[in-house]
Amino acid sequence: MLALTKKTFNPDAIIIGNRMARFKNWLINPIDRILEERLSVYHHQNTEIRFSTLDNLSTALGATSIAITYFFSENKITKV
Repeated sequence: MLALTKKTFNPDAIIIGNRMARFKNWLINPIDRILEERLSVYHHQNTEIRFSTLDNLSTALGATSIAITYFFSENKITKV
């Protein structure tokens, strides 16, 4: 799935978060090996695999950020 994502979107970084980030020590080597096998040298070298430090809060913080951004873009605060 990560190789397909890389081939399709060509991101500079892939961030693995939420509960999966807890298993960084067990996941990083297999992920790196699979990407090396399935991607060209260019794509493999230009992709950084990062693990979120937010742990289980990453989804909630992301959703909250979207809601706050939307709120402030729609509701202008003015002085009275």
